[in-house]
Amino acid sequence: MGKYQTVRSGRNFPLHWRAATLVSAIACALGIGIPWHTASASASTPSASPVLPMTVDATGWIHYENLEITSLALKDRKVATVSGRRDKDGSCVFGENARLTLGGPAGYSEEVAFNPNTCQAKVESGTLSQSAEGNQPNTNPNTGLIETSESTPVGTASTPSSASVAGPATTQPFADFEKVSYVDPLDITITSLTNNLHWESSNNRITEANATGVSYKFAWDNWSASNMTWTWWGYPSYPSYTEDQVAQTFYNTDFEAVIVAIMGYAGYAACGFDSSPATFYLAPQVKGTPSGYYYYGHLNSVSGGCSDLVHFRENHGSGSSS
Repeated sequence: MGKYQTVRSGRNFPLHWRAATLVSAIACALGIGIPWHTASASASTPSASPVLPMTVDATGWIHYENLEITSLALKDRKVATVSGRRDKDGSCVFGENARLTLGGPAGYSEEVAFNPNTCQAKVESGTLSQSAEGNQPNTNPNTGLIETSESTPVGTASTPSSASVAGPATTQPFADFEKVSYVDPLDITITSLTNNLHWESSNNRITEANATGVSYKFAWDNWSASNMTWTWWGYPSYPSYTEDQVAQTFYNTDFEAVIVAIMGYAGYAACGFDSSPATFYLAPQVKGTPSGYYYYGHLNSVSGGCSDLVHFRENHGSGSSS
C-alpha cells in the first residue's frame, strides 16, 4: 500500500442501526425505498442493499462492492487488515507512521472494507500484469473537471520520457507516478490527485528534477478545492535522491444536504450526527534515486458526514498518469 494516512469518521452510537439508517437514507435520497434489513444481518452473511453496491454485517464491517480491483489482472494479490487509532474527534487514523515503499512493477491497491466500530480497514493490493498495465483505471474526463498544474521545477530540464535508454551521453531520464482516488457508492470518481515525478541522473547523482500534478474533482454536486501545494526534499541540496509531495484538499456539502433535507433527523443520524462538509485531503508522494529506483506513498484523509460510504483506490508505476 505504501505510506498512507486515511482518516475515517466514526461515532460512538449503535453501529448496526447507524449502518441501516445510512443505507436507507442514501436510497431514499435517490428516490428509492429499501427495507432496514441491514440491522438484523448476521456476521457470517452480510446483508446487501438492492440499491447500493455495499453490504454491512453484524460486526460492523462495511463491505464495498463497486471494486475496480476485481476486474484487474493482478499478480501477488493480498488483503491486509489495517488497524488505526481514534483521534480526539472520534475519527479513525491509519498508517501515519508508515514509510515509503520501494516501487517495482506497476501496482494497484483498493480499500475493500471499513469498520468504523473497530477502527479497521481491509485493503487489497497486487501488481499489474504487463497486459493490464496500460489499462489502469483513470479519471474519465467526460464526468468531471480536470485541472493540471505543474510544480516549480527543481531542475531546468523538460519532462523526460519514461522509456528512454541512455545514449552516448551519461545522463539517464526516469519517470514514475503515484495516484490516489476516492470513489462514491455509485462507482463515480469524486476526487483524485496524481504526482508525476521526472528526474535525470548522471554519474550516480541526480542532475535535474521536476514534477507535474494532475488534480480532479467531480464537476457537479458543489465540489471545491484548494490550490495544490508542493514540498521537495533531496536534490539539489542532496543529489543522492529527489522526493516530492503534492497536496490538495477537496470539499463538498451537497451530498449530506440532500440526505438531511429528505430524511430530516434520520438522515442526520445516518451521516454520523456530523454536519461538517465532506473533506478529502490527498497527498501522493514519490521519491527517485540516481539508479532509477523509485518509492511511492500517500498521506490522505477523509472526514465529514457520510464519508463512510466512499473508499479509496491507489495505483503507481513507471511513466506518468492522469
